[in-house]
Amino acid sequence: MKMTTTTLAFQQYRNDFAARDPDLSRQRSADELQAITKADGLLELSMAPAPNVITGYPPKARDESLDCKYLWVVCTDAVPYALELGDNRNCLSRGYLSHTNLTGGEPAHAGGEMWFIDSETLVFNGASSRYQPRSPQELNSLARAFKQCAYKVAHMGWDEGCGKPARILRGEPEWI
Repeated sequence: MKMTTTTLAFQQYRNDFAARDPDLSRQRSADELQAITKADGLLELSMAPAPNVITGYPPKARDESLDCKYLWVVCTDAVPYALELGDNRNCLSRGYLSHTNLTGGEPAHAGGEMWFIDSETLVFNGASSRYQPRSPQELNSLARAFKQCAYKVAHMGWDEGCGKPARILRGEPEWI
């Protein structure tokens, strides 16, 4: 594992929540496992501020804030992210990225969506059908890891009714 400042920030999280294979039950095409590269818009989380990000706000209704939504994944040695609807999507059958495009289908700890309010502030959720966080405790642990990377961080909460991370923002985000 390459050691970076962000690797250290996510170390406790990785120790507490094991990596696992992606859930491929909703896979429709082989290119959902095709790994994108930096040339395709793949970024790696670094210490705040995040350079050259598209800013926006998390959705309060379905299908809002799509043009500024990033997918993220905590891999075993990095935290890659990319715009879900970036230029890279044009070469994919489904027309948008999946979390496994960030990992090439390899095991990862968790994934979701995030919005940069500005280069030092982010709001995230655990909305990943491939690497969904498994509990509210895991979501909070992820928030602490993002915060250790010097970001002002909030997550969108846990939907107790569904037993999954919330996909849209109801009320104010939970600042950590």
